[in-house]
Amino acid sequence: MTVHDDLTATVIVEDDTSVDLTSSVTTADTVVSSPPASSPSPADALTSASATASSATESSTKRRPKEKLDITSLEAFPTLGGGASKNGAASSIWGSKPVSSSVAKANGKARTPLPARSSDVTVIFDFVVSPQSRDRAVFAEAITKAKELSGVTSIESSTSKTLSTTFIVKGKPESIAIARRALVRALTAKVTEKILVPSSVRAFIIGTGGRNLKAIQQRSSTKIQVQKKEEIAGGDGDGSSKPDYDAGEEETTDVTIEGDIDGVAMAKAEILEVVAERTKNLTVRLSHINPDYFPYFAAQVTTLAEGEDIKIRVPTLYREPGDAITPAISISGERNAVQEIKAKIEESLQELQRSYGTANTSIPKRQHRFIVGEKGKTLQEIFDITECVVKVPPAEDPSDIVTLVGPRARIGEAISLAMAKANSIILERIDISKAHSKNRGHARDVTRYFQSARRLHDIERNNDVQISLPSSKELFDESIPEVAYDITGKTNESVKKARKEVVDLVNSIPPVWVAHLGGIDPLLHRHMIGYKRRNLQKVKEQFGIETLMPDETDGSSDIVLIYEGKVSDEFGPHESEIRSALDSAIKFFEDIRTKQADLVTKVLTIPSMKHKFIIGPKRSTINALSGPESSVYIQLGPNKDRPSQSDDITEDSVIIRGPAAEVDNVAKKIEEIVEEASNQEILNSFSVKFDFPTKFSSQLIGKGGSNISKYREELGVKIDLDDEGSVTIKGIKSNVLETQARIEALAARLADEVVLTLKVPIEHHSALIGQKGKFVKRLEERYDVRVNFPRSEESENVEASDIVLNNKDEIVIRGPSKRATKARDELLELYKYEAEHGHIANITVPKRAISRIIGRKGELINDIMESTGAKVDIVRKETDDGTSSVTISGTEEGIQKAKAKILEVVEEFEQFASQTIDVDKRYHRSLIGNKGATLRDIVLRSGGPDDVSQQRRIIRIPPASSSDTKITVQGNEGVVVNVIKEIQRRVAELENQIESEVEVPLEKHRFIIGPGGSTKRSIEQDCGVTLTVPPQKTTKAVKIQGPPGGVEKAKARVVELTTSKKERNNGQKIPASTATPPAEETPSVAPEEKLS
Repeated sequence: MTVHDDLTATVIVEDDTSVDLTSSVTTADTVVSSPPASSPSPADALTSASATASSATESSTKRRPKEKLDITSLEAFPTLGGGASKNGAASSIWGSKPVSSSVAKANGKARTPLPARSSDVTVIFDFVVSPQSRDRAVFAEAITKAKELSGVTSIESSTSKTLSTTFIVKGKPESIAIARRALVRALTAKVTEKILVPSSVRAFIIGTGGRNLKAIQQRSSTKIQVQKKEEIAGGDGDGSSKPDYDAGEEETTDVTIEGDIDGVAMAKAEILEVVAERTKNLTVRLSHINPDYFPYFAAQVTTLAEGEDIKIRVPTLYREPGDAITPAISISGERNAVQEIKAKIEESLQELQRSYGTANTSIPKRQHRFIVGEKGKTLQEIFDITECVVKVPPAEDPSDIVTLVGPRARIGEAISLAMAKANSIILERIDISKAHSKNRGHARDVTRYFQSARRLHDIERNNDVQISLPSSKELFDESIPEVAYDITGKTNESVKKARKEVVDLVNSIPPVWVAHLGGIDPLLHRHMIGYKRRNLQKVKEQFGIETLMPDETDGSSDIVLIYEGKVSDEFGPHESEIRSALDSAIKFFEDIRTKQADLVTKVLTIPSMKHKFIIGPKRSTINALSGPESSVYIQLGPNKDRPSQSDDITEDSVIIRGPAAEVDNVAKKIEEIVEEASNQEILNSFSVKFDFPTKFSSQLIGKGGSNISKYREELGVKIDLDDEGSVTIKGIKSNVLETQARIEALAARLADEVVLTLKVPIEHHSALIGQKGKFVKRLEERYDVRVNFPRSEESENVEASDIVLNNKDEIVIRGPSKRATKARDELLELYKYEAEHGHIANITVPKRAISRIIGRKGELINDIMESTGAKVDIVRKETDDGTSSVTISGTEEGIQKAKAKILEVVEEFEQFASQTIDVDKRYHRSLIGNKGATLRDIVLRSGGPDDVSQQRRIIRIPPASSSDTKITVQGNEGVVVNVIKEIQRRVAELENQIESEVEVPLEKHRFIIGPGGSTKRSIEQDCGVTLTVPPQKTTKAVKIQGPPGGVEKAKARVVELTTSKKERNNGQKIPASTATPPAEETPSVAPEEKLS
């Protein structure tokens, strides 16, 4: 430690020595006697001063003759009390060596051995007293206080001609050290010294909460000022001091020490000790290196750091949009190694700058993303292949120019590869503003809805494409006429398919499905949303409306309501239903606005430089003023996202908006906070102390201290909680009071908390919990309670409770009494439902019958579940016996019905048969009948099912356009045989049929047809014939086809219907007719072989 020139030698003499100090005596005298080797050494604080004693003695000896003060003279320094030492020699103060024989034999006489001393020593030191402290009263008071503080035996002083004051202090060594510090502190002039330290060490000098800095100040009795972060300019301060360490290119911080000379030296030594400890390692940032060269250095990291404990970080080519941090290569590690690697990088950089070239090429802007790839992967791929860097302009830059940097010989290869990457992806652009009569505003709303509800996610996933939507800024920029979607994919087919699905989706949401709710003050938005978005969820569940809240950056403050229907809806809604749902949602939000209508705005003018006091550390103060439960909105200065605001709003404006009473209250608090913070009088000094119920201490602290840490971080206060439940909060007054209010509110809520239990058999727990705890988490959020299930496999996704659950069937609900009761009741209702519908049955079926049970596209199994209300799960696991397990869950009745249907399908499958029969094409139409009626009749007559869906699968007739004549019959073996016989019987009848014509006046054709064709159908069914009535105004002939007896019977019916009784009685001749076998004709049925 360096000792100031004003502070000279220290002399230690034995106890009880009387020294006659006159004005001619100086402090440059030598050591008269040394304490024995066993005596304690002087305090460390005196070491540096004592160490200069010998040099001061030599200087003094040159100035005056030795005979003036003979330190070996027993007359000048009489022997102190006590016996002689055992070896007859005095011990040195720094060791056990005896006093030099030249000293012992001074004046030609042998010195009498000095006796041993007591534990007290006498120390002599001097320093220059400041002019202000030379006043006798001030001087005497300083000596008195030093004696009281240290407990030394005595303090004597004498001032020399050089104005240096000598002090003789007697007492124990540690007491003398305290006395010396007190005298120097009280009587010397204050000095100030500034040192420079690395900015990286600043935090370690200060310590957590200023702990380290306070300790140094207390030990050295100095005042230390560390330059604030915002004041650091990165230079060497004002140039008045030089760093006391190897700063390299690191940013430095000024540290100013003020105090007495001893204290300043002590504080400086401790600070530099911290610096030395913390600057063994060095971190440098090479921000001057162009990012174009980053990939090259990234590839060389392993080589550069080989054999060294060094970390080299090289940024990637890709940077996230909006990243404002300048990228730089950083090197961390041992100081010398860092400097060596830095030099190597600088040398490599110069070589790269000489050998690299640059080229530009034009590639359409919309294809730049394909060159970049996902998070820059394609850029890296191009570099790995060509050693060239590709740079694309930022997203906001409309330029098409792409720049390539790299070895000149490989730039051409890199350009080709970049072009190939740009053209490797198919891109399709859709302007949806053209939909719905070119309604751009509607296109913007639909796009925001797609973003919010992720409606395009399935289209992207199903078609393996990416759909890029416009940003919010682009949507609200009216100067951009289009609302364009970019669809990209690997194949033209997938992109086209995705485009069609997007267009269909846009067209499915007409403007009548959208409504705007304007004029809502932004301050009310939190009330519109509700706690944990409950209001928005309620609107969605009750009215089927998706709500889009405006963002601060949006160009509109409207709330947008979009009808999307309810989950349970199976059919499209009517326009009146949509309008009703939108009106109901608007009324819901209007009611909230009405309740919060008393809003006022107040503008305070406070210098912008003082806004930081309103914000507070980590926004703690502004959070306390406008927290989550507050109805007040605070804006500091103009809102740059709302250029239309009043011109009266300046950088110094503080806008407060909310209910009148709260606005006045907050405005008053803000003015008080600014005044208090400006004066620096009460910052972090205000405290309150109150009691908190000890039984709720764990809830206040939270898991791992999370709750209490949240208060500390959010409001910037210090909170202490002792074992007795006493809470002490320190910090800014407003923040302290806000914290107290929140903690007391927590205590009140916990006091109302109850613990309810519900016994539910453990086999139902998984149903109550839901997949990954979905149901129980929703219950906890709805009622703000905690639901705890016993530890089990089913509840592994639910957080463990801090209540020990001894009963495995016991569910615990904890929370406010009313909410906990509602949660318990809802759980009970859910349990009752699960108990009724939670029955399970297992059956085994042949594995080969599984596809039959499922049916085409799941048609049959879905039909079984819908008709029985049971859930059917099929386990497709392979078994040795070729069977599969089917699990049926639901009500007992539903399980039995589903089981019966499944076993019926299995039985049918096991008795399944398939046969074909060759039938002339001219009879196919007759076998089908009108809309499949004949086929259904054949199946029923053959003992087949009456279910239409099952009938369709039994008989399959080739379409009319096919030349195939084979009819396939499949199903139950007995039914198949009967169907074949019935078809053969009917074909035989058709082969024996004749065809006859009856001429009927055109105006009477209607009597044959009858209302809706009823008369015609009646004749055909009764007579077993086919009746063909020609179109009007074509021919009079009515054709009758069928067996001879049936044809005659039908002919008589036709005559009866078309002639009067009088005509028949008069024996009017029946129109001529012909009877011939039916001519072969091509059936005019639709080419569909299935039944309708």
